[in-house]
Amino acid sequence: MKSPWKNFTIEELSCHGKDCCGGEWEMVDEFMRQMAEVRKMCGFALPVTSGYRCPAYNAKVSKTGGKGPHTTGRAMDIAIYGDSVAILLDSLLICHVIIPEIQGGLGLKQHGPWPGRYVHVDNMTTAQAKSKRPWIWTYP
Repeated sequence: MKSPWKNFTIEELSCHGKDCCGGEWEMVDEFMRQMAEVRKMCGFALPVTSGYRCPAYNAKVSKTGGKGPHTTGRAMDIAIYGDSVAILLDSLLICHVIIPEIQGGLGLKQHGPWPGRYVHVDNMTTAQAKSKRPWIWTYP
């Protein structure tokens, strides 16, 4: 099956849980349209290392348990580092994925060897995330 969103594949957006859901990919169209615009504005690939996660898989890999941004289809982790991160952050603001005082989550892992560095992006509000948004955090 072909992805409805240019520059993003079903494989990278699908749940990576091998023993739970079998590769669901329930991404929200609004979020994906925004991310397609971000990709266009950046002018370089945004490799997704984690898109949708079913609740069972998310519980295995995240502190958020069976609920969290990835289970809503409004989040992705992007393999990126260096000056490309600054371009990505600027594009996220311009394309209204992150809106100060309204929505957005950014998680940054920019230490350690490459590959392994990434940026988590979501466009959730506080009500949708059931945690404070906008919010920025770092991963250990």
